[in-house]
Amino acid sequence: MMLRIALTLTLALTATQVSASAAELIDFLEGELSDIREEVEARDAAPNEGGYFESDKADHQADIDAVLDKALRLVVPETFDLWAEQIREIDAATTDAETERADLLLQQMRAKTSEGVGMVGKILGREHERGSREDINRKLAEIDAALVQLGEDRDLAATEFAKDMRELHGVKLTDAQAKAILYSVNGGLMVESTVVLQALGDVERRLAEVMDAGIGPDARRTYLGVSSATRLIHARLLQRHLAAYDGDWLPRLEEMRAETEALQARTRQQSQAVSREDVRQTYENNMAIQERILGVIDRYEAMLERRRGLTAEALDLARERADAAVNTLITLETAASLSLVISEATSQYEDVMSVDLPELEQLDPQEFEEMFDISRRLGS
Repeated sequence: MMLRIALTLTLALTATQVSASAAELIDFLEGELSDIREEVEARDAAPNEGGYFESDKADHQADIDAVLDKALRLVVPETFDLWAEQIREIDAATTDAETERADLLLQQMRAKTSEGVGMVGKILGREHERGSREDINRKLAEIDAALVQLGEDRDLAATEFAKDMRELHGVKLTDAQAKAILYSVNGGLMVESTVVLQALGDVERRLAEVMDAGIGPDARRTYLGVSSATRLIHARLLQRHLAAYDGDWLPRLEEMRAETEALQARTRQQSQAVSREDVRQTYENNMAIQERILGVIDRYEAMLERRRGLTAEALDLARERADAAVNTLITLETAASLSLVISEATSQYEDVMSVDLPELEQLDPQEFEEMFDISRRLGS
């Protein structure tokens, strides 16, 4: 087996992409505002089911979502993906090293003491005969040193990830929290939520500053439209997150449970068929381990279900706010020539938009310590 060990961690600092600034996001949304408004109106007027030559509500919503997804790509950083990939490479190298170590330990049991090396061995710089006990001991020492280095690399990755989150995105994490997020199957969503909500908050604060500057009704209408779009982005973000829970992680976790329960049933059946007590005890021990695995799956599922519920609740609220914001936006467009009406309507709009965006639920790092293996399987 080829041993693949990353002895040093290739830091991803230089490749980390900083998310778009509030000004860039505002410029993008301002350019897309007219199309968003038209698609919203077309969606509301479209039938639930279209035909060959007629678009339905879902078609128009897909066009709206495409624009919102593009806006999210401007904001969502690559920070998590880069460091999560580093962690996956370190874990893969660790698995290879541990497998190689186990093979060498088996070889060591039947290896002979070295009787020296021949001419070829001396030319190649070998101290002991290949496959000898001394040669295997040397390889084991190298692997043990590599495993220590990989452990340090893993800790360094969490530290550098926390540093990136602090310096690039203003999010403070302890090393333990950073490690838990990197190993959590929904860690990417947690980072995405934090950074996106922070960016949307920056946009709305920037817009509030502009609105306070006493701009004219046309510009006021445009900036309120951009603010409406931020509500649509927030709802789209939560919609994508909910789809990840319902369409991917929870079903895959259920598959893992079904596989473990099937294994447990086979183990119980085999245990009942054996005659020797010592063999039966082996099966009993295996069933105890399988039961423990099921317990971890249950706790992991409860954690995902809890976060899925929070996401669903936040999505319902975000959709209500987005619908109210878009409705006001269309009202303002209809009354574009009436500056007095615009002034009155925008004051009511600002009341709707003054509600703070929800904060991300804080992570409990201890909750993930015994769930790392499940996270790896779900994230693969």
